[in-house]
Amino acid sequence: VNNQTHEVVTYVGSVDLFDRNRAGFLDMVTAVRSPGSTLKPFAYGLAMDYGIIHEASLLADVPRSFDGYEPQNFDRKFRGRVPVNRALQHSLNVPVVQVFQHLTPFYFLKAMRNAGIELQVGTPTLSLILGGVGTTLEEQVRLFSSFANDGKIYPLSMIQGEEIAENAGKPLLTPEANWIIT
Repeated sequence: VNNQTHEVVTYVGSVDLFDRNRAGFLDMVTAVRSPGSTLKPFAYGLAMDYGIIHEASLLADVPRSFDGYEPQNFDRKFRGRVPVNRALQHSLNVPVVQVFQHLTPFYFLKAMRNAGIELQVGTPTLSLILGGVGTTLEEQVRLFSSFANDGKIYPLSMIQGEEIAENAGKPLLTPEANWIIT
């Protein structure tokens, strides 16, 4: 995606459209799947905008239970107190769930939907931030393109030369939180 024009420059939906063994006929750009940990930057950004954390906040990466939900890091190690930037850089799970609990899954989902991002989830829970939700690669491209656009989410143009109006962007993060997260 060209982040200034919001025009899709390259679109590859599968490795080989005609390869039945790899289900090549499925368009993985529009297929709904788990985003894994890719929503974490947006949780931290929204938490900054909401005043829950700031860029130098220390978070706890220790074994914890959040009403029975006990997230662990990918490497099954804990790092103790960590600043927000390190928790994000290392994609730590416990710190983001700690922040997400205060932000609330409902607020996060509402903010995403208000910005035009569709996440498929029944009742949002803390697991949402670690990938317990469905979305498409297209929606994720729109999300990550917002980092180049002061935190605004724009529609994508699939037609070369099609103009996307500057006022078509819907804010997700403030420019300040967007800058810090970026």
